[in-house]
Amino acid sequence: MPSPWAFLPASIEAEQSNPSRPLGKSGEWAKYFASLSGNPRIQLPQGARTAITAASAVAASAARRTWRAFTRSHCGIEQLASVLSELTSGIDGLPDFHDVFAAHVIVLGVDGLSTGIYALDPATFSLVLVRAGDFTEQTCKLLRGLLAPKSAAFTLVLSADMAALPDVYHGQLGIREMYVHSGFATQKAIEASTVLGLGTLPTPAIPDTMTAELLGIDGVRQNPVYSLTVGTTDPVGAGAGQ
Repeated sequence: MPSPWAFLPASIEAEQSNPSRPLGKSGEWAKYFASLSGNPRIQLPQGARTAITAASAVAASAARRTWRAFTRSHCGIEQLASVLSELTSGIDGLPDFHDVFAAHVIVLGVDGLSTGIYALDPATFSLVLVRAGDFTEQTCKLLRGLLAPKSAAFTLVLSADMAALPDVYHGQLGIREMYVHSGFATQKAIEASTVLGLGTLPTPAIPDTMTAELLGIDGVRQNPVYSLTVGTTDPVGAGAGQ
């Protein structure tokens, strides 16, 4: 039976035969953040995690709707920090979110942050500037022409370290588990956003090459897998879907 990791490029597949590599730590994200070490960074508020209980998660899931337009009002940096904290918190079956995933934030309208693309540094819970500027139009293209980013506060993009997958996930269902975990993490961010009164538009349907180029990752060893656009909403529900 073919290896479930046969899709990996040869350079990554060969790396898996190195027994000295620590479990779940391929080093791809460590190298990526090292390359950004001289870039400006913004420290996020500590202790910003939203209190999500089982009851509030159920209520948030029941209340959640998909929003395709927002109010254009900015959200606060504390709200963004809460969503990111929930996004990267524990997932059953995955020892550490950052063994596999990294999170980028395309800031469109967040108080206290200039527009641009940032990477979440897990070691310091800070945002490292990757690219400065307004990337609204490019984000709309990433979402296959959806216009939600024009009125949103930010778009999150999850990417996976493909070289780490064979160490973290074992067996024929490993690649499926990675995608399931990306969905779990995004669901946690959706619940946090809903509790905070924000609307969301989740989609994994983002183009690999275009997204990787925008984020400044290589697109093969570091592969975009999910996006979540978040914004403030109209209390009467204008712009909401199902």
